[in-house]
Amino acid sequence: ASAGGSISPSGQVAVPYNGTQAFKLNPDEGYSLSGLTVDNVNAMSQVENNTYTFTNVIEDHTINANFAVNNYNLTVHYVYADNTTAAPDHTESFAFGAEYSVESPVIAGYTADQLTVAGTMPAQDVDVTVTYNVNSYTLTIHYVYADQTVARPDYTAQVAYGAEYSVESPVVECYTADQLTVAGTMPAQDV
Repeated sequence: ASAGGSISPSGQVAVPYNGTQAFKLNPDEGYSLSGLTVDNVNAMSQVENNTYTFTNVIEDHTINANFAVNNYNLTVHYVYADNTTAAPDHTESFAFGAEYSVESPVIAGYTADQLTVAGTMPAQDVDVTVTYNVNSYTLTIHYVYADQTVARPDYTAQVAYGAEYSVESPVVECYTADQLTVAGTMPAQDV
C-alpha cells in the first residue's frame, strides 16, 4: 500500500486452495482509496466498502492499494456585527494537513475580529465567520478666540464611524462663535 493507508491483512497471506480471502483497504484520516491493482491490473471497480475479495484462489496473487490525500474547503464569511455581509465570502480548497492563512479584507471604519484566519486543514470542511465591528474615533472641537488663545476647554468625544454628531458651541460672553453648531458624519479618522 502507498502512504496514506494500509491493507489488512498485510504481507504474505496463506489462502486454502480454491478458498476466499478478503482484504480491507484502510485509508488513514484525510485520505481515500485512489487506486487498486490486482496482479498489476486495475481492480477499482471490484472494490466494495473499501474491501477487495479474492474468490476461488488457485494461484498466487498480488494486491496493491494507492491512497491520495483528500482536499477540503475553507470558507470564510465576512459580516458586520448585525450579521449583514461585509465582504464576499472567501472559499479555497486545501489538502488535509496543509497550513492555510487568509488575511481578512480591510474595510474603512471597521476592525475585523480576526485579522488573519489561519490553521491546519483537518479532515473536514472548515467554516469561519469574521465579524467586523465599527471603529470609534475622537472628535475634538477647539474653542479659541481670533488670536488663537483658548476661549473654552476643548470638547472631546468618541464617535462611531458613520455616526452623525452635532455639538452646540458654548456661549462665551461678548463673543459670537463662527459655528454655533458643529455637525457632521464621523469619518474613518479622528477629527
